Amino acid sequence: LEFLEEIFELPVGIGSVNCGMPVIGAALLANTKGYAAGDETTGAELGRIVDILGF
Repeated sequence: LEFLEEIFELPVGIGSVNCGMPVIGAALLANTKGYAAGDETTGAELGRIVDILGF
């Protein structure tokens, strides 16, 4: 992950969304004002999203 952080100059994290879906873009939409996640996203996944995106 550090390799990707260096290339993109962005923080990188690992997670899932929508009850284990590994393709984050299929169930998560985010911008600088907030995010919307799939309706099957668990509380633990929402917590990880908040930590990674800084909301």
